[in-house]
Amino acid sequence: MSKIIGIIGWGSYIPSLRLPLTDLAKARNVDPKKYLKGLILEKMALPQPYEDAVTMAFEAAKNALDRSKVNPEDIGIVVVGTESKPYSVKSVAGIIKDLLGCSPYAYVGDYDAACAGGIQAIVTCAAFIKSGLAKFGLAVASDISEYEFYHPGEPTQGAGAAAFVIGKGNVDVSIENFVAYSTDTNDFFRRSEERYPFVYGHFSEEAYLEHVIKTHEKIVSTRSPKPDYYAFHLPFGKMALKASKRIGLDDEEVERKVKPSFEVVKATGNQYAASILNVVIHFLENMVNVGERIEAISYGSGAQSIGIIFKVEHDLKKKVNLAPTLNHYLRKSKLVDVKYYEQRRRNLKEKPLIFGKIEPNSTNGVKRFICENCGMLLSPYTIKKCPRCYEKGENFRLREIFYPFKAKLLSFEETEKDVFEEMLKGKIRILEEETENLKVGMDLKLKVIKLKVEGKNGLIHYGPAYEKQE
Repeated sequence: MSKIIGIIGWGSYIPSLRLPLTDLAKARNVDPKKYLKGLILEKMALPQPYEDAVTMAFEAAKNALDRSKVNPEDIGIVVVGTESKPYSVKSVAGIIKDLLGCSPYAYVGDYDAACAGGIQAIVTCAAFIKSGLAKFGLAVASDISEYEFYHPGEPTQGAGAAAFVIGKGNVDVSIENFVAYSTDTNDFFRRSEERYPFVYGHFSEEAYLEHVIKTHEKIVSTRSPKPDYYAFHLPFGKMALKASKRIGLDDEEVERKVKPSFEVVKATGNQYAASILNVVIHFLENMVNVGERIEAISYGSGAQSIGIIFKVEHDLKKKVNLAPTLNHYLRKSKLVDVKYYEQRRRNLKEKPLIFGKIEPNSTNGVKRFICENCGMLLSPYTIKKCPRCYEKGENFRLREIFYPFKAKLLSFEETEKDVFEEMLKGKIRILEEETENLKVGMDLKLKVIKLKVEGKNGLIHYGPAYEKQE
């Protein structure tokens, strides 16, 4: 048992904004059945203006750590799979590692192999643990899929994140088998200077099926027991039906072993690297029993598939409610219209923001340093110098600030002042559109957001804000 490697904690995050595809179909002069029946999609999840792959990765990773009950300082490797990196050169894993309070000695790395990045992160963490290089690993996938307006891929857009804490020994879900298959296939790609990907749509579907089939056949050749559920990468639901038929599943098997996963993609759209991980989480939280297996086969354009057989070793019911579930995020939704969706893409200015003062309601939280000269937030693990002030030769002083995971609201007001100016006064952003929805004394919970973006090519400042505790 001591040699078994697998999952000891998991977490999801889906942004709450949803665009119904019936509305998009009307705006694009398309029969809604093309989206609802043809693609098996109903809504696309959209990030808030203050969310991106980093902020979503933090939320999912924190949920996974809460379920695992592993001290973040014991995490020896953090790997993030994403093709939505906010920086071309700066590690997403490195940012969330410090926000989570993991050791500065933990290995960090990012994968950008399209939608296979999340599974790659799991395999890498497992390899580190098996070799003895790490005791625990944190594998994360976080993505926002975007296409141009009116592009055939537009209705498949979505967003989400998922994370697994990987360990050895008394694991909840073991990694029983692993297979990889890859080729140099030109089906989908995005150059670094481009915002949107280029895709040969019909050809990419065939590439998906070819790689999934080859991976599945290799798994079968290893004489693995037949799985109880199948988790495929879901750019849209119809692809899983095509893959199921190609690997020989009959209608009853598809209904029982595959279709339950459609509840995820129908409500969110394509989550890229997080897609298959959240399908696995959906099965873990709602379907599986001890001894059952999930065959998970990813597909990342370019192209590669990775297949993993997960086996449930323990009853998972006690762990499910230790953190917000995937179902919680699927239900927690706010519908938006096409006008908002199009305006949001054009990055229109936000309304005046709400800032407030809080008092701690928990002893755990996020530590940051703030420069009292310019207001920049810094990791507590970094060089104890403000990069902006140091570069300018200006005097500076760093002050440590602790932001609790849970807090009570003491006061609040709308303002158009700079976010750092407010934070230097001891205030913090409150994530609510209207002050009428807030009241003094209400319970709040921490959420990491993009606090400030310094233009198109400048720094992105990530830090804490607070929202209402559900």
